[in-house]
Amino acid sequence: MRSHPRIEQLLLQAEHQRRCVWPMEQGDRQLLMRRVRAGILVTPFQGLFVRKALWLQLPFAERIAYILRAVCHQHPDWTVCGISAAAAHGYTATYYQHRFVHIAVSDRSKARRHGPFVGHYIPKYRSVVVNNGIRATTPIRTMFDCARTLDFSTAMSICTMGLRATQLTAEALQNYCQINSRKHGIRRAIYVAQNVDPLCTNGGEAVAYATILELGFAAPECQRMFINPIDNKPIYADFTWTLSDGSLIIGELDGREKYINPAMTKGMDSIDIVLHEKDREAGINLLHIPVARFQMQHVHNRAQLEQRLSAANVPRPGKGKRTPFTGFECRAY
Repeated sequence: MRSHPRIEQLLLQAEHQRRCVWPMEQGDRQLLMRRVRAGILVTPFQGLFVRKALWLQLPFAERIAYILRAVCHQHPDWTVCGISAAAAHGYTATYYQHRFVHIAVSDRSKARRHGPFVGHYIPKYRSVVVNNGIRATTPIRTMFDCARTLDFSTAMSICTMGLRATQLTAEALQNYCQINSRKHGIRRAIYVAQNVDPLCTNGGEAVAYATILELGFAAPECQRMFINPIDNKPIYADFTWTLSDGSLIIGELDGREKYINPAMTKGMDSIDIVLHEKDREAGINLLHIPVARFQMQHVHNRAQLEQRLSAANVPRPGKGKRTPFTGFECRAY
């Protein structure tokens, strides 16, 4: 396809600013759509364009950021909130959950869905931050909004990563809930704040932890330290339950992220990571403590996680109990 100077300029400028193109002229939009049909560009979000080759090489977190930066570039007075703000702060990178962009509005009449945008009435959101090129609600406000509007496991994951990133405590989130005790969904927010554990080291562990609680199993201790009998160095179990007789059960989440996430691989190649994990598993096995192993696919298929924890005799005092999330339907994505 023949190059068009104006379209190239729009694309280059957007790429320099790490965002998608949001064309304002109908003629530009038509030219961009021709390139979509030719397979040169893609439209990852309604009205936005980006080169296909660039888009395919972006990690999910940056894809979400490209969309949010484009929105904030076009509307510099807008402030993203809720799960969109969580992505801006780096608390979530689950791409399918960002079908809409969530915007804080001070006019209650605008608190509804407008095409791909969802307005949320937040009358006092003047305290905002610009993070990663995106104007967003503050971290504590973002965690609070996610806790009261999202499903339990997603809210727990976002709040876990938020508390870890800000080094705030669960008590700080609980206090913020008390200050905003008249907000819609406050019972859900308080429940998340009372159960969130920032010792979970990543979002997957936080989702697993939340699912364990939703299934009614006892809350485990996260990242409990043991001494490896092989080399006398500390090793940490993902989840540990202490039974009434003092005996222990360890729960281990075997996920792919520890092998592929650069933040977790720390420069080691895949073989070194596998061997390191095998050494850790050997140390845990030598503790002679029963270990229930599960994967994220078992967490998502809750019956399989339930089978594994029940087989390991993990206590289940909350089976069948209702929570503020019982019957709640998340409509944020």
